[in-house]
Amino acid sequence: KLIKPQKDNSLVFTIDSPTLWNAEEPFTYELKITLTNNGKLLETHTKKFGFAEYKVVGNKLLLNGRQITLKGINRHEHDPKNGRAITVERIERELKTIKEHNMNAIRCAHYPNHPAFYEVATELGIYVMDEADIETHGAEVTGDIGLFSKIPEWYPAFIDRVERMYERDKNETCISIWTIGNENGQGENIDKCIEYLRSRKVQKAIMHTGEDYKNPQLGDFRSIGYFTMSALMSYAEVGKPVMMLEYGHAMGNSPGLMEDTWDYVYTHRQICGGYVWEFKNH
Repeated sequence: KLIKPQKDNSLVFTIDSPTLWNAEEPFTYELKITLTNNGKLLETHTKKFGFAEYKVVGNKLLLNGRQITLKGINRHEHDPKNGRAITVERIERELKTIKEHNMNAIRCAHYPNHPAFYEVATELGIYVMDEADIETHGAEVTGDIGLFSKIPEWYPAFIDRVERMYERDKNETCISIWTIGNENGQGENIDKCIEYLRSRKVQKAIMHTGEDYKNPQLGDFRSIGYFTMSALMSYAEVGKPVMMLEYGHAMGNSPGLMEDTWDYVYTHRQICGGYVWEFKNH
């Protein structure tokens, strides 16, 4: 229905008994905004969105109050001919392939993706881990992969990337988790970025890859990657959900342990799933 803006140009309205969005039934509503001047149409914008509330409660990741399991894949934005200039057609083709192979989650490795990616993921029903473009892997040669996150002069570069990710993508239904980048260690700059996301109106679960894997203080998940079964089994039921952030390394090859891993996940619900490395060999 037509809703007129308030004095501050904001629009506030309610929907009674909305149909909720999830990966199995990705129901979306369409929001249409028109800008007019003295009856003349100037602009029209449309946006598909769903009702989805993500929370971490105890050792579980919940969507609309129900536990979900992430059967995911890490995915780089890459076209074999055009490099980073990925097309919407390729995005649609790849995400449909992922969905057809019974995966329901994608980690944006390791930067926010093309805006169309989130639209397609919402329509298909894919849970997205949106990742800030922050990686300081190269600092490992100094003995501290998190060196730059400890230098105050680098804070503007850190928060700029997190703010832009949040502001651009905050209304995307598919996003279940924010991350403060990849392989960037620990430090005050990252801590402040997490505080920023915690203070925003749109709340998602937060993944911090640089924390103590089994005892994270700031992020919402314990994490593990490229593990033996004994390592996975060492994560107790008590604690935050366990995220298999990168596992089953397979770039053109067949990974091992997958059946054993998922038999264990299905019977140990503190493990919320994870993301195989990775979608394709570049």
